[in-house]
Amino acid sequence: MEKDIPLYQKSNFKNINTIELLIGTSCNMYCRHCTQMPIKKTEDCYFFCISEKVLSLLEHFIEYNINNKIQNSFIPQIIFCGGEPLLYWDSIKKTIIRFTEKYGIISNKGCYFSMTSNGLLLTSEIVDFINNYNIMYAFSYDAPFPFAVRGQVSDTICELVKKIKNYKIYTNCGNAINCDPLLAYECLKAKFPNASEIKVNSGFKITFDMPKDIYKYDWKKIKENLHKLRIAAQLGNSFALNWYKYYLQNLYAKSYNTKNTKVLNCANDCSDIAITTDGKYSFCPNCEIFTSTIDDSWNVIMENNLAYEQKAASTECTNCRHVDICYWHCLLDIKNENGGFITCSNYWLPLYDIIKIELANFAKPLSEEDRIWYKEQEEIMKDQIKDFLNEGKK
Repeated sequence: MEKDIPLYQKSNFKNINTIELLIGTSCNMYCRHCTQMPIKKTEDCYFFCISEKVLSLLEHFIEYNINNKIQNSFIPQIIFCGGEPLLYWDSIKKTIIRFTEKYGIISNKGCYFSMTSNGLLLTSEIVDFINNYNIMYAFSYDAPFPFAVRGQVSDTICELVKKIKNYKIYTNCGNAINCDPLLAYECLKAKFPNASEIKVNSGFKITFDMPKDIYKYDWKKIKENLHKLRIAAQLGNSFALNWYKYYLQNLYAKSYNTKNTKVLNCANDCSDIAITTDGKYSFCPNCEIFTSTIDDSWNVIMENNLAYEQKAASTECTNCRHVDICYWHCLLDIKNENGGFITCSNYWLPLYDIIKIELANFAKPLSEEDRIWYKEQEEIMKDQIKDFLNEGKK
């Protein structure tokens, strides 16, 4: 990207894979583990208007990707981000129709649209539109205890999701009542067998205003869960192996001589940009911290992001014993009431202690005792999955 050209004017989007369009923070659900800041606004916000500069940026992005062959399997995307996007459905629909009619991108060969939603407002008509326009729908849904964390999401909604041609499932598996990644994945795979992806978040979510029972971690249980996950990986479970590889790739690369790819802070990952409909450039799509605008050039945007990052970072991180693998450490989520950091000593450090022990055992052959124990756990999980599938029918 040319350093001195304002971002909205730039027609060469070679290095950008994703544009997250921040359409508003209104939401019709208050999930107990949600860390999106600020807390959801309550006023009606069912309409958004995209400025001409933002429209220009989107058009340049689409045109570039249509006119240039995709060199890898990742197809660039424009994501509608909330809040809850379906609160803004009429405006989203008009935007998609506009660009689809102009550029014919319905085939997804150059670019596609997507959104992440809680699904409460899904209807058959919306599902038909999503399918007709080949939109990727990411359904935010928790397992194995969805109602304890998120609240009521009916099986009727889940059945509508399953009628969508291209859908993913995103779940947060980082709190005490939902701390078993393998069980979460197996539950969701059983409920949504045709999902193109099931993403289970491994990170703890900690904020001062989160209900206290969410982060009273049962370390004995978490240790057992991560032990089970490691055995599953050694036995060839692709989800378990990818969980360790993806979230802990720095240590994994050092230990097993795989390709050591540098992990960038998400705010300075130039392949993904987050902007508002009036052209503000967001440090993070999950909060209202705007470091720049699309009138700024790329080098100014990166300098402003770095300046904010340095200001927001915790000085405790530099000498941390887990600095080698802790790249998920968010500068925004784990705050106390005064805006300072909640110490990692009670949360992240014990988690990484456990994970490093399990990683160290990857190279060792499985004991017969571990194999027998894992078979017992598989039988227990079968019953837990049945309970999960029956929960929505109550």
